[in-house]
Amino acid sequence: MAVTVITVQGEAEARRTAERATVTVAATADGPDRSPVVDAVAAAAATITALLAADHDEAGPVVRWKSDRARVWSDRPWNQQGEQLPLVFHAAISVTAEFSDVEALSRFVETASRTEHVDVGAIGWNLTEGSRRELETQVRAEAVRAAVEKARQFAEAVGLHEVSPVAIADPGLLGDGGRRDSDHGSPKLRGAMMAMDAAGAGPQFDFTPGEIVVSAAVDARFAAS
Repeated sequence: MAVTVITVQGEAEARRTAERATVTVAATADGPDRSPVVDAVAAAAATITALLAADHDEAGPVVRWKSDRARVWSDRPWNQQGEQLPLVFHAAISVTAEFSDVEALSRFVETASRTEHVDVGAIGWNLTEGSRRELETQVRAEAVRAAVEKARQFAEAVGLHEVSPVAIADPGLLGDGGRRDSDHGSPKLRGAMMAMDAAGAGPQFDFTPGEIVVSAAVDARFAAS
């Protein structure tokens, strides 16, 4: 009896509430004199890093944080009449921190947003490494099961009843010219980002952890009879 070859793609995804939040704040200043600009940024950065250092612990609430080197540069802008203006100095330092506690994050953002020369960036949500690996394992297995079920449906549609796996691979790796999708294959994690507009914020920030989606897809080939 001839063997019919069935090639399918199985997909799966899992969702979980974020367990970590990452925020980046930037201390920036500019002016006609270099020293005051650098001093202003250094003072703002010192305030931010002191807040983080006070709560830093591997168990939380500040799991980890880092500060970039200060960048100092200058330029001579032009006005609308095409005239070059006097030299302007700029300085900037960015600090990134990962939080395990939403309330601690809220307190930090509230204080940082009220600190002169400091801008608060977007909040990125994520999972712990253990949770991410657990979900990756789960969605891989579910994607394979989805491929098996799809192959069975195809086989039954043509009057066949038995399917046996021949090959299972990430999308595009079966050598049949299939499209390789960068959003599939090895499990992909998608998280929520929350933009902050601290200028008009009230006295207390309220954060709700975003939802993390982990998805995966597999290409599978079966022999049906």
